[in-house]
Amino acid sequence: AFGAAAAAPLSPPAEGPPAAMSAGMSREEVFRYIAEAVAASEARQRDAVARLVQAAAREADARRLSDRQELAESFRYFQAAQVNMWKQQVESQQIVSALAQRAGWNSAPQP
Repeated sequence: AFGAAAAAPLSPPAEGPPAAMSAGMSREEVFRYIAEAVAASEARQRDAVARLVQAAAREADARRLSDRQELAESFRYFQAAQVNMWKQQVESQQIVSALAQRAGWNSAPQP
């Protein structure tokens, strides 16, 4: 119903039901047999949940690593863009200073 494969029908434990079942079992034996089957089922569920949690943790770690790498790349790009802008600003100031000197303008303001 939720996209997962249907589980195989439950079967009795590998050793099968007690031999006394065909001859009739006491109430306590039936409860013990049911408790054993429930305990085995819960153990399988715990194992399945543990595997799912481990898989989710691995996926989250991989995603976090990918995000860190992407963030580091973004910082490097931003830093390179800042350096480039700073270089262009210095070059522009040098060009303006050179033009001002050629024109005879005093580049330093008077107090």
